[in-house]
Amino acid sequence: MGIITDGKLVEKQKQTRFTIKDTELLLRIFLDAPMRGRDIEQGMSTLLKLKEVHSQLLEKESDSII
Repeated sequence: MGIITDGKLVEKQKQTRFTIKDTELLLRIFLDAPMRGRDIEQGMSTLLKLKEVHSQLLEKESDSII
């Protein structure tokens, strides 16, 4: 299904959302993966982003419980 914009049918894109289980799995896989020297800088950047997403999901869940 789509929406009509400027007389054209535009497909509505399904938004993908991560769950806490998704980010926990990715963190476990990431931490168990071997890293070579050239991948360490990018790996740390990616790990920090993933950790931030995971923290936001945990915070969102704890806010909904209260």
